[in-house]
This record gives sequence, structure tokens and C-alpha cells, in this order.
Amino acid sequence: MTPAQILLLILAWLMLLQPWFWTIVVVGAALALPGLACIRAILNKSAQLPLDKHLHYAGRSIVRYLAQAGLGLTLLPYEAFFSLDAVVRTGGRLLFTHKRLLEWNSSSSSQKSGKSDLVGFYRSMWIAPTLAIAMTSYLTFWRPEVLDFVWPLLLSRSLAPAVAWWISLPLALPKAKLDDDQTLFLRKLSRKTWKSFETFVGPESHWLPPDNYQEEPRSVVANGTSPTNMGLSLLANLAAYDFGYISAGKLIDRNACALQTMKTLERFQGHFYNWYDIMLCEPMLPRYISTVDSGNLAGHLLTV
Repeated sequence: MTPAQILLLILAWLMLLQPWFWTIVVVGAALALPGLACIRAILNKSAQLPLDKHLHYAGRSIVRYLAQAGLGLTLLPYEAFFSLDAVVRTGGRLLFTHKRLLEWNSSSSSQKSGKSDLVGFYRSMWIAPTLAIAMTSYLTFWRPEVLDFVWPLLLSRSLAPAVAWWISLPLALPKAKLDDDQTLFLRKLSRKTWKSFETFVGPESHWLPPDNYQEEPRSVVANGTSPTNMGLSLLANLAAYDFGYISAGKLIDRNACALQTMKTLERFQGHFYNWYDIMLCEPMLPRYISTVDSGNLAGHLLTV
């Protein structure tokens, strides 16, 4: 998609008639979805939300949508180059060399290997300013009338590495400032949250947490649990200790009992099934594995 858009712009600016029309086509395609999102943000008003609040939130959404669209237009040449590079590399390795077929870089390794300063961004994104300078030079001498209306796009692409560097700068996170009433509210909420684990996770449930508890229209405790629930229950024990609700000995005892039950649960090649009956300690039908829940449990266990 992006290589085709860049190719259309280059052809329109170099040789096609009515270059302004094809420029509008490409820009319009980039702005179509954000434009529809802006309209939806304006029209999608909740009946409970006052008009001034709705306009405030809608305005913030519109600014965000338009900024994302502008960023997409600015980074279009680099994105097209990046996509073509991936296609050519993959095609060459699959069809000719048959080597390095499993080569890939994680995001963390890419961040460590690349330079995060402004010069580093210009080195890695050289294609955008180079293309902008080349097009500006050509149009200045051969089609200056085209330059009169495409210069904002060319200027934004020459500054694309600087824009990418700027939006990649770490954000200064504001410090939370809670007054006494807010702190008291959160303390009560955390204590009530722990009360649910304290009430429903114990010997009766084999130390497995029920997925949910229903109060209305009648009191019902869910009979199933998932890897995510089990991991959150272990974290809840840890949080309860941090808040002073339970002692260190109680934390160790509750987690030891839960882990002992988890060791007895039937698994598939080491993976927990997605749902277990907390009373029977057996997988619930249909049996299946969830990468999402398994990943959640892995993260929770690492934290514990």
C-alpha cells in the first residue's frame, strides 16, 4: 500500500498531468479513516455526558486522530522503503539464497543496537530526506508550478527523522497527587478487593480463585477458574502482604497451598488448560489452551 502511494506521488510530480489531483488522492486516502473517526467522535455523544464535556473529549480525540494521520503522511517514504526492503529480502531468501530464513530481531534488541539520538535517526531514515531533497531539486528546475503546492509534503518528509526522534523521547510522567479523601477511598477499595480473595479463595475451592462472583439477582460463585485467575490470586496475596493485610507467613502459606494445587492439575504438554472446575480440580469442556492466559500466568509468576 505505502510503496504504491509513494510511486503514484513520484509519477504524478514528475510526469503525469494534473499532479494536484493525484496528490489529493493520496492525501485523501491517508485522511479518510481519521476523518470518519473524527465525525464519529463528534456524533457519538453519550446521553449521560454533558455537552461541554462531550465537546472537550471529542476535541481531544480529533486532535489525536489528525496528528496520527499527519504522522503517517510524514513517515510515508520511510514506511514504503521499509516495506519494500522486507519484501525484497524475503523474496530473495525464499527464491534464491535459501539462507537466513529464520533471522529476526526483537524490538528490545533493535532498540539496543540502534542509536536513539537525532543523528542516529537521520542515518536510519535517510531515505525520507534524500527523496525529499531530490524531488525538490527536480521540481525547482523542471516543474516549479508543482512545487508551489507540494512543498509542505516535501518539507515534512525532510524533517521525518527529526519528527520520529521527537516522538520517541521519553515522556515526563506526572506524579500522582492524592488528597486524604482520595487516599482513604483507594485504601477502602483495596481492602474490599482483598476481602473477595480472602472469602472465596481457601480450602473449599482448593485455593483456586473463582472467575467471578454474582450478587444480583441472587448470590452465585462461578465454578471455574483460568490461568489468569490463578496468577492474579497469587499477586493478590503478595499485594495483601505489601498493604499489611496479612503476615509474611500467611503469604507463604496461601501461595504454597495454591501452587501445590496447581501442580496437581491436569495439563497438556506442560501447559495449563484454559478452564478448570475449582471443586473437582479437573479441566472443563471443551478443553483448549490459551496463549493469552498462559502468558498472563507466566508474567504473574515472574512478578511473584
